[in-house]
Amino acid sequence: MPLYESGDCADYAACIPVCDEAKSSDCPTHDLKPILDEAKVSEEDTVFGGVEQVWVRYYSTRSVIVREPRLVADSTLGVLDSYGTTFRAPKTPGPFHLWAVVQDERGGVGWARATVLAR
Repeated sequence: MPLYESGDCADYAACIPVCDEAKSSDCPTHDLKPILDEAKVSEEDTVFGGVEQVWVRYYSTRSVIVREPRLVADSTLGVLDSYGTTFRAPKTPGPFHLWAVVQDERGGVGWARATVLAR
């Protein structure tokens, strides 16, 4: 029997209810914000001053990401706190993946994946 049929959430980053609305845009949203080490997220821009720009893009295998990409660090404002996003649950039960991909303006990249269970 697949794990998601048992309703066991212990092996998942989160468990959320499936969307039972007729339109996906009517489904409730869930917050998504990776934990970033602010001291390491952006380096000083030695050419223009300030810090380099850093963006995060969000991806999902079966849910709908509401807002992306998001600015993590701005050259004049520094590291921002508003880089999180929201997503909507899928209409069918089962596990799905969420990714956060952080990229700086020099081509550096880091990513994280979480498996969420819709039930």
